[in-house]
Amino acid sequence: MVCLGLAVPADEECEKAAGMTAEQMLAAQHSSRRARAGIMPEDWDKYDRGLIAGYNADGSPIPGPNADNDYEIEDDDE
Repeated sequence: MVCLGLAVPADEECEKAAGMTAEQMLAAQHSSRRARAGIMPEDWDKYDRGLIAGYNADGSPIPGPNADNDYEIEDDDE
């Protein structure tokens, strides 16, 4: 579970068994959060920059903490 970013090592033994650096664990945790939010690969950069937090039921993006009110998320790639 640690290697998938779904858990943090409970102790030193678990940390050694995972065989990952602290940076690798943080990257795995970030990827896991992104996957749980259902972020599509083409929107990973927008999610990573905090511009989107996920998607509404109609597929439209949910503004993230760094999205400003005037920012058109759909127009970002153009």
